[in-house]
Amino acid sequence: MGLLSLTAVIGESGIAVGDNRVITSLAGLSQKNVSFAAVTGLPAGSFTLEGYAGAILGLNAVQAARAGDAADLQGDLLENVELRKASLTGVNIDEELASILVFQNSFAASARVISAAQELFDTLLGILR
Repeated sequence: MGLLSLTAVIGESGIAVGDNRVITSLAGLSQKNVSFAAVTGLPAGSFTLEGYAGAILGLNAVQAARAGDAADLQGDLLENVELRKASLTGVNIDEELASILVFQNSFAASARVISAAQELFDTLLGILR
């Protein structure tokens, strides 16, 4: 079996040219069962490297989906709390805007009435002079 030299220095070859034994043994590792200890979400057991990598990816996909669901739930809860806060404070932007428009129109009408009354008094004073 070819060995990879870990003590090779710059300029020396760590693997002989044409020696494919190292890559062949590395390729064989993907089909060999290896014992793994239990970790969060993954059981202990003997798995191939490919199988264990697939289990890790599957676990990550499940955890990502759960995190996405939790984020969606948090967003929904925040929206619900904001709506409740708005209803308790009694401030509804649409209603307040409608009220402002009504008050603005009322003010404009009152200004016209006062202007007409002033013109009437000016006319009456003009007649008396």
